[in-house]
Amino acid sequence: MDEKNFQLHQCVDWERELSIFIKGQLKFIHEQYSNNTDD
Repeated sequence: MDEKNFQLHQCVDWERELSIFIKGQLKFIHEQYSNNTDD
C-alpha cells in the first residue's frame, strides 16, 4: 500500500471514528439531560 492510499485510509477511519464518538457523546448528554428533567 503506498503512502497516499495509506493516509487516505487513515483519514476515512478517523472520520468514521469521530462520527461514532460524537453520536455516543450526544446520546450520553441526552440521557443525562432526560434524567435531570425527570425530577
